[in-house]
Amino acid sequence: MVNRLLNTLDRLDAKMVFYGQEKPRGPNDETAENETSRYDHAMKQLIQRVNRSLPDGENYLLLMDKQGPKERMEIFASSAAFMFSHREADRLLEPPLEVESHLYQTVQCADWLCALVGRIAGYKYDPGFNEHSWAVTYFGERLAKIVSEQSKIRAADNGKDMYGNHLGSHTQCFSYTEIRRHLERR
Repeated sequence: MVNRLLNTLDRLDAKMVFYGQEKPRGPNDETAENETSRYDHAMKQLIQRVNRSLPDGENYLLLMDKQGPKERMEIFASSAAFMFSHREADRLLEPPLEVESHLYQTVQCADWLCALVGRIAGYKYDPGFNEHSWAVTYFGERLAKIVSEQSKIRAADNGKDMYGNHLGSHTQCFSYTEIRRHLERR
């Protein structure tokens, strides 16, 4: 099924855009980060990267899998403020819309692609996820063909950022220094 989806996206010359951040190892009080600020930053980065990936004159809607009511309001308010105040968000027609993925095949397909990118990122950023090398082997090159050049996962500490063209490479991106520091704190 995933191969058929990737073939269709390639045939349509569709582009997948992603943005993520490697979560620093350790509890929030040690890392000085929290999930809300990280998610908010990632959402704004994603909106900008989609904006940059579109051909001239095109606009878009962003559909997301349903979140909880508190998260939905935070995402809506932050995204709306960002889209009306930032020039690199001016092609987003409305703040992100939420749908229940099990009711929409296109959102389910996006979930599958996100799961693959997540497995690849897990393999690349954490030595504890070496079992996910299969995702790189079987799908990395195929995904790299349909990913926008604007896609990125930002590394924490001294790791290496991952871009779409890295999806098919088995080179890992984690920082040995950060992993060692985290293990020493345990």
